[in-house]
Amino acid sequence: MFGHIIGSMAASRKLAAAGGGGWDLSTTSYDSVSFDTEGSASNNTGLFFKSDGTRMWTTYNDYIYQYTLSTPWDLSTASYDSVSIESGQSARQIFFKSDGSKMYTCSMSTIYQYTLSTPWDLSTASYDSVSFSLSSQTTRSYGLSFKSDGSKMYAISDTGKTVYQYTLSTPWDVSTASYDSVSAYIGASAVGYVAGLFIKSDGSKMYVTTYMDSVVYQYTLSTPWDLSTASYDSVSFNVETEITTGNIFNLFFKTDGTKMYIKGDDYVYQCSLA
Repeated sequence: MFGHIIGSMAASRKLAAAGGGGWDLSTTSYDSVSFDTEGSASNNTGLFFKSDGTRMWTTYNDYIYQYTLSTPWDLSTASYDSVSIESGQSARQIFFKSDGSKMYTCSMSTIYQYTLSTPWDLSTASYDSVSFSLSSQTTRSYGLSFKSDGSKMYAISDTGKTVYQYTLSTPWDVSTASYDSVSAYIGASAVGYVAGLFIKSDGSKMYVTTYMDSVVYQYTLSTPWDLSTASYDSVSFNVETEITTGNIFNLFFKTDGTKMYIKGDDYVYQCSLA
C-alpha cells in the first residue's frame, strides 16, 4: 500500500554529540518514521527531495516515481502522486536543478538530462537527447550530485570506492561536461561497496553510503567543491544497527542539515541530527 508508515524497526539510539548540530552525523537518531515505497516498486535506489520538502522522488530501474509530503520534510505525511515516467535508462539516482526545470538520471555509466516544462512536475519531463558517459572512470555508479550553480558534477563508483569530479563549461548542460582528473578515494574509510552520494549546498561536506554494511560516512572538503581536499571526519552512522538490516542506497538531507533521509530496499527512513 502506498504511504504505509511503519514504526520503529530497531531501538533508536542517540549518539554522543556535545555541541553538535545540523550536518553532524555523530548527532544522528532515527525518528521511528519511514515510508513504504514498495507499492510503487521494491528495491528502489534513487532518492531526491524538492528544496522546500514538499515533494520526493525515487527510482526503480527504468521508472521514476513522484510523491507529495503534505507537511514538508515529514515522511509520515507522504503519499504517492500516481505520477511516474519510464526512462528506459535503468536510473539508479536522480538529481534536479535548483529551480526544478532540469532533471538528471544516473544509470550506472551514463548521465541523462531532461527538461520539465512545469518545474518539479515529473509528468512534464521530456528527454533532452543529451547525455554524458562516465565509462572512462566507472561503469557502476549509483550516486550523483551537482554544485549548486551547475558548474560541477560528481559521480561515485561503487566497486572503485571513488568519487569523481567534472566541470560543465555551460552550467547544467551535461553535454559540456569534462573530467577534471580530480577524485577522492574513500575506500580507506568506507567499508563495503559505496552507493549514495550527497554534497552539502555550500560544498564543505560530503556524505556517502555503503550498501553492504549499511553505513553513512561523513567527509569535509577544506576547499568547497574540490574533491582533492576531501578528508574523512572519522564520523559515521550505522544504519544496520539503528534502523534496518537491509541494504541502503542513496541519501538526502533537509536544507538546514537537521534531517537525513536514507533509501533502503523498500523504505525511505527519516532521521534527525542534533
